[in-house]
Amino acid sequence: AERALVDARRLVDDGADKPLLDVRFIDARRGWVVGAYNLFFETTDGGATWRSVSARLENPRALHLNALAVRGQTVFIAGEQGVLYRSLDAGQSFESLASPYKGSWFSVALGDTGAVTVGGLRGNAFRSADGGASWSAIEGLPPVSIVAASPWVDGGMLLSNQAGQLFIAQANAPAQPLRVVPMPPLNGLLVLGRQALVALGFGGAISLDLSGTGK
Repeated sequence: AERALVDARRLVDDGADKPLLDVRFIDARRGWVVGAYNLFFETTDGGATWRSVSARLENPRALHLNALAVRGQTVFIAGEQGVLYRSLDAGQSFESLASPYKGSWFSVALGDTGAVTVGGLRGNAFRSADGGASWSAIEGLPPVSIVAASPWVDGGMLLSNQAGQLFIAQANAPAQPLRVVPMPPLNGLLVLGRQALVALGFGGAISLDLSGTGK
């Protein structure tokens, strides 16, 4: 409690100078935002007010929290130097998971089947079919940081990297490139169905028609 009070006072003294890096909501009122130096805030009124819940995470070095994923009662957080956290009670408590990679994660996504995918530095990406207890590497990706992931149709996962490339990763198969027009560096994806998606990045929101790709 004393350490938390010292940290809180320091954050107030510093002011709003530290970046927030991802936000997710479980319903219209309850959600979370994560950021640099273990910033972790929760809202229960749709974002009108926020409170720090950083103490729910075992992160004594205050490593950056880069990505959030929410599905049902499950919440995943991924971040710097391979940190991974999982909650099975809608964010009330979190446990640290053993990471399959010690470099930083920049993306995490939960699929319809409960599988979780994480992506990070140098094209490293892993998939878990058992909630993070074990992981298998996703092959076929170039050594470029994976910065966004989103569930794809048929249980697959759509990944994007800093070079603006897109890949589809199906279970137990190498990732396959998605042939689309050249794009700027990306940091977000919104899948609208098998034939359409929105890519987000330095070029703003880019609407993509996939009907001619065969995917």
